[in-house]
Amino acid sequence: MIGEQKFAEALAAVERLEASARRAGDVAGWTKALLRATQLRIGLHGYETAVRALRESAWPDDPVSRAALDLCYAHALTTYLDAYSWEINRREAVAASGPLDLKSWTAAMIRAEAERSYLELWEQRAALGSAPVASLAEVLEPNTFPPAVRGTLRDAVSYLYAGLLADSSGWTPEEENELFRLDLAGLLGSGMKADGAPADSTVHPLARLAACSMISSAGTATAAGRPQRSRPASRGRAACMRR
Repeated sequence: MIGEQKFAEALAAVERLEASARRAGDVAGWTKALLRATQLRIGLHGYETAVRALRESAWPDDPVSRAALDLCYAHALTTYLDAYSWEINRREAVAASGPLDLKSWTAAMIRAEAERSYLELWEQRAALGSAPVASLAEVLEPNTFPPAVRGTLRDAVSYLYAGLLADSSGWTPEEENELFRLDLAGLLGSGMKADGAPADSTVHPLARLAACSMISSAGTATAAGRPQRSRPASRGRAACMRR
């Protein structure tokens, strides 16, 4: 049905599969159905509806499944921000309550929500340390390194979060202007105090990035060296967000 562009019929079928898998405790089927439903809702209704539905749906408790859904959610937000930045950047901040409504969110709010999702993933990195990147083939494309080199979800999550922090398009004017104040030697060295910094929004993104990398490297030998190049894959983009 998807190949025939029958998105409405396909979405109804996927929703039935998702409900059936949830009742049966089929975690893999449940997760896959949520990803497919997100893709279809983007095709039918756009990012706003799809992202809200994904966030409001019941998710499995399994760490790997939640990682797939969090990655899909966070990447959908950043892709939406990139694709509609001209319109989004014209929005004014307003007090909002009730269900998630991307149509009223500013760029800073969208960025903060994506960052929150990546941070939640990063804080669960220990539970992802033994899972290979290939276990999330629906949403991640492994890099060209051998599987033994930065091949775990822990590694991928760490570098994807660091990549978001490194994206200066989401920095505030103050963060842009205060680059000269950063201690470059401290960021590159081992003397920096990293505890808590990755989650501290008052700390400059580059300092948070350095702390994230430092903590991750301390936890696994494979986290050192060049940045992980795992990214939402072509299949992952189709499953989560039509670009």
